[in-house]
Amino acid sequence: MKFKGNSKDCVMLGTKPMSGSRPYGFKGCTTFAKSFATLMTPEIQQTFGKILKIIMERFKLILVALMIFYLTGCAWTTLNTVKNPELSQVKFRKILIVAPFSDIGLRKQTENAFLTQFNLLGINAVPSIELIPPVKDYTEQDLLKILEQNNIDGVLVVALQDYWTSQVYIPKRSLSQGSASLFGNSLYYQSYTQEYGGYYISKPRVNFEIRLFDVQTGQVAWLATSLTRGNAFADYNTLVTSLAKEVVKKLNDENVIKK
Repeated sequence: MKFKGNSKDCVMLGTKPMSGSRPYGFKGCTTFAKSFATLMTPEIQQTFGKILKIIMERFKLILVALMIFYLTGCAWTTLNTVKNPELSQVKFRKILIVAPFSDIGLRKQTENAFLTQFNLLGINAVPSIELIPPVKDYTEQDLLKILEQNNIDGVLVVALQDYWTSQVYIPKRSLSQGSASLFGNSLYYQSYTQEYGGYYISKPRVNFEIRLFDVQTGQVAWLATSLTRGNAFADYNTLVTSLAKEVVKKLNDENVIKK
């Protein structure tokens, strides 16, 4: 079997070299030799076309999934907790969420993130921004009266301890992709190379301390410290949502809260 491998032979076979293209298995020619093309029966062409279509569709799905994963903000939280042995049997039914931020936006965002997670478990909780708005000074008696009137038995204080970013270098790499198309008895293959990397990205890190106070005794019933790590696309909402999920889950797993 003899193959023809230059652009002149391609023209003689009734095809035109495609710009930026090369044939599958050939250099400098956009088509298989005519002697090989005669082996491509209609049945083989149809089967091969279906295989190519399936391969390309799966490749596109994988590519889209990878893009969504890397371009979406994600965060992971680790917790270390300890319970007060004197209050180990106490289970809290209604919790006041306190995020002591001077910035009202951050306070609302943090308290609402915890409120959402408590509600998902059916736990009764209230943001402090609603019961104790920062529009005036409150005495200890004022606060105790508010807690009693609203049947609050636990106060969860979520306090920011530290925030920083971690610089990560993304090595420079290249990714080659290709596609094949079948036209009649001719198979065309195109490829291109995409370069990425060669730069630094910043990943946020944040530490919180979380204390759950027993209103009746004034003691800390449960204490946790946390480290939340986000990817390069994580914002504060992503970080605090991850924190809230883990804290509420831990409180539930350790039988500290009750419906």
